[in-house]
Amino acid sequence: MRVVSSGQCRQLGLAVLLTSVLALVGACSPARPAGAPLVGAAAPPVAELHDDLIALGAPPAELAAAVDRRLAECLRHVGFEYKPGPDLESAPNLFGIIGIMTEQSARKVGYAAVATPDERFPQESYVASLAPSDATRYAAAVDPERGPQTVVRGDHGEEFTAPRQGCYAQARTAVYGSVENFLRLMVLPTRVRLATPALFDHDSVLDAAAQYGRCMTGRGYPTSNLKRTQELAEARFGRTRSATDPPGDEEVTMALADAACQESSKLIEVITSAGLAEAAPWIASHAGEIQMLATVQTESTARAEVVLRR
Repeated sequence: MRVVSSGQCRQLGLAVLLTSVLALVGACSPARPAGAPLVGAAAPPVAELHDDLIALGAPPAELAAAVDRRLAECLRHVGFEYKPGPDLESAPNLFGIIGIMTEQSARKVGYAAVATPDERFPQESYVASLAPSDATRYAAAVDPERGPQTVVRGDHGEEFTAPRQGCYAQARTAVYGSVENFLRLMVLPTRVRLATPALFDHDSVLDAAAQYGRCMTGRGYPTSNLKRTQELAEARFGRTRSATDPPGDEEVTMALADAACQESSKLIEVITSAGLAEAAPWIASHAGEIQMLATVQTESTARAEVVLRR
């Protein structure tokens, strides 16, 4: 399974779709081997690792921004441009919940991911405009598929790969310390989700989802879950504005209702709590790795801040 890159998704997304997530809530220095304990450290209680896991599921935006900057520098050296798209994705989170809305995001971006879908990947338009020979040269420069690959294996034998050469590899190494560090950080949330197959069948999650749906319907937006809300927003506001335009009044009104209903139902909090509880055995058996990756992310963020200050 190859890591594909795009915005936060461009840099930090994985080519993994979890159907249970999409069905209920709408739905880029070398690390030690997976699961290796920290030398001389006893495994902490599972609850003490929750903050680390939640942070690993929501990497700082500086990481993607710094990779973008180093990628652009690398491509300029070989005669190409880089045009990152606007950040229209749902807030990254440990359990892959799509459609998280806060009052701030409601007013600032609204439902931009569905309102401006045609503007999400300007780099694709740029590459499509290149002559065939230049497009081939670009592909070889940015992300060569036939060169050596870094491979990280999941808990069930899945393979996640990324090239060790090319501009993406250089950019990721500059920020994360190595391509392997990048891959291990990116794969971890997916591994947690695969360890929680019954998450969206928990009574607490079903109750919170029902409460959210009643709240939204009562405010005039007939929906039963976050996926339906995204579909309703696309039907009302899809392709109605540019990515550089602020959301209109009607879009903001619906987004604010969405944020309020998520808050009153505690839907995101309930999903996260249920997921961490279900994942407890997995967390306990991977405590050393979680601690190590939390350190890797902290160190990577520090490198990213240096890149962005240049």
